[in-house]
Amino acid sequence: MKGVGGRRAPIFAKLRHRTVGYLLYHFPRDYIDLTASCPIMEAPLGETVVIKARIEKKSPEQRIRSGLSIFKMEIYDDSGAAEVTFFNNRYTVESMRLEEEYLFYGKVSGTLTKRELSSPVIYECSEASILPIYPQTAGLNSRFLRKCVRQVLEVADRVSDRIPPSLLERHAILTAGQSLRQLHFPDDLASVY
Repeated sequence: MKGVGGRRAPIFAKLRHRTVGYLLYHFPRDYIDLTASCPIMEAPLGETVVIKARIEKKSPEQRIRSGLSIFKMEIYDDSGAAEVTFFNNRYTVESMRLEEEYLFYGKVSGTLTKRELSSPVIYECSEASILPIYPQTAGLNSRFLRKCVRQVLEVADRVSDRIPPSLLERHAILTAGQSLRQLHFPDDLASVY
């Protein structure tokens, strides 16, 4: 499988994944709905949300002490602005463009008049979909597992159905391949629950 060589194969073995078939049945433990963004000033304090906003300003790096740097930026939408803080993450901040719109996924803090996000996960707006979050182990994060699962879903139609085709059609039941696709990358959350 592309991206899985001699170094990563033993890590997959920790999850008991020795074949592509095992990975097909490595189901998500949760999902992030990037299609449901929340305006900055309506984001509930203490909750993890998706905010779709533009970058207004990036502040210079602040060195707190040896080995610790803080990077801050201001983001805004039609409802207001928020401050975003990253720790030791120069690459993420430098790769983001001013006045570009992104999806910020993280826990909201601050006050009723000023919102803040600390080290949110950033997604391009083109990634707005329902993303699976997988059980993981050291060396395998959900982002990489998503890439691998997308590859193996190409063979999902080879999974045999235990229900006769006539019953599948009569009761509008998904085939095994369709079910696997919806479990990993659902069209909407109702498809999962």
